[in-house]
Amino acid sequence: MAALTGCVALGGAMLAAAVPAHADDDGNPVNLKAATLRGHGAEVQVRFSYRYDEGRSAGIGIVLSQAAEPGPDVVGGAGSGQHPCTGETETVTLTLPAGGGRFTSGEAAAAVSLFTSAPGTPDTIEQFSSTLCLEHGHGR
Repeated sequence: MAALTGCVALGGAMLAAAVPAHADDDGNPVNLKAATLRGHGAEVQVRFSYRYDEGRSAGIGIVLSQAAEPGPDVVGGAGSGQHPCTGETETVTLTLPAGGGRFTSGEAAAAVSLFTSAPGTPDTIEQFSSTLCLEHGHGR
């Protein structure tokens, strides 16, 4: 897995209600760790972590878009589905297939949605945007 130290620039703001999440240093409840190109850009694996109190459940949705020249932007998305939270840091890797082209090394815009729920409380959604640096992993 390629190391992306200093390559992830979180640049969005929370757009929805706050919930009892444990935020990273940038104030976002999701810490994007790595974005690795696979299959010569046919897909991107995005690794991230988050932590919520036990008794809640959380799911993540990510959409990546990257400008392509010539031609339309390359877009891909995936979601994790809802999983019970343990109060510990959860690390998840999602594979996002490229639609209408291939991702390349460099920057891509990410739209991230975090869906949470708990018995007896309203469901919540937090959204933020970021810029990820896509890099080739082993096996390209």
